[in-house]
Amino acid sequence: MNNADEYDAYLARLDGWVADPATTVDPSTVHTGEASRMAARQMLVEAGVDVEVVERRGGRPRVGDGAGHPGRRSPRLNVAVSAEVHDLVTRAAAARGGGTTRSDIVREALDEYLSTHLTG
Repeated sequence: MNNADEYDAYLARLDGWVADPATTVDPSTVHTGEASRMAARQMLVEAGVDVEVVERRGGRPRVGDGAGHPGRRSPRLNVAVSAEVHDLVTRAAAARGGGTTRSDIVREALDEYLSTHLTG
């Protein structure tokens, strides 16, 4: 979905699907594993959801050893920074545009620092 009108239309379709008395879910049926995934996917398709978009947006992109391996979480570092550094990183991401996130800026800065200052 690229804009607010498309999103509003999507929500209207979803509302209609939920309100439709023909929409049924059998609470006595329990799905597990692959059957569960397929049943959920079918419900989304019937609701008019673009399932391909949902599957592509399954979280943050993985980096390093986690890239290209669904379910493998990339290692993380959580750090506290000053308000000034936070603002600078936020401004740098906004200035670059193109969907650049603060994480992208921090990752690049850390990579550059380590490649310059770490000799092995």
